[in-house]
Amino acid sequence: MEFSDDLLTVLSNCAPRLSVLKQVARAAGFEFVADDVEPQTLTVRIVKSMLAQALPMLLAELPYDAEYVFDPDRKVHVLARLHVGETQASAATAQPDDETEFEARAVADESWCEPPLIDDLIVEGLQREVEELMIAQAELLDRVENSAPQVRAEAILEIPIAGEGLDVILDALALNSDPEVRVAAAQRLSTAKSYATMDGLINALDDSVPEVALQAIRSLVTIGDRSVILNMQNILDRHFDPTVQQALEEGIQALEFSVRTESDGIEIDLRHEG
Repeated sequence: MEFSDDLLTVLSNCAPRLSVLKQVARAAGFEFVADDVEPQTLTVRIVKSMLAQALPMLLAELPYDAEYVFDPDRKVHVLARLHVGETQASAATAQPDDETEFEARAVADESWCEPPLIDDLIVEGLQREVEELMIAQAELLDRVENSAPQVRAEAILEIPIAGEGLDVILDALALNSDPEVRVAAAQRLSTAKSYATMDGLINALDDSVPEVALQAIRSLVTIGDRSVILNMQNILDRHFDPTVQQALEEGIQALEFSVRTESDGIEIDLRHEG
């Protein structure tokens, strides 16, 4: 599973549906709540789809409520909270004559997977692809535990930014004792925009090693979310390192410039060469 540039990719073959939804929520930055939901499995192939288009495929027949909020910076509505399960309102409106239909509906559990609506060759190919991705990610996670900082940093730069991979990168940025690894983590996060990513990069602006803070600034500018301008200004007022202060000023100017040029319909590339 990967969520990048507001596009979702999910390759699932008989995986627990709620587990997949939790990973999507963590990567996309919305709150996920599930109440009284029977365990089900999910077989689906979603490649670079908008979240709103992917949700019906992820949820299938599950009852759910989706709450959206308006993002003034991006001028779009974004998903803030997804509640899966029978709500009081939906339970109250259910008709008595629907009871038979509800009882007859088959519910998958962890030990049985309902036949997919795609041919067997596609399912087999999907299963191999998922297995290969899991093996590759496991190897990368093993390399992150390597004692050599350069090996750990190189592994961080290759880890998929989704699910456990995102958690490993965020932990490396916040907790790893080696600056080279923290720099690599800040660089890797430049390719994904989520609330967790932005929070991790903002916290890294206070890193005691200037190189880490500088890479965090570059990543924030690359992502281009203007909502971080205020955070950058607050850190600029108190940061001790003149190099970081200058980079913060330039980063703020670049993000502010993107606001002005966007209103004029001009597209620019704000990525800094690292």
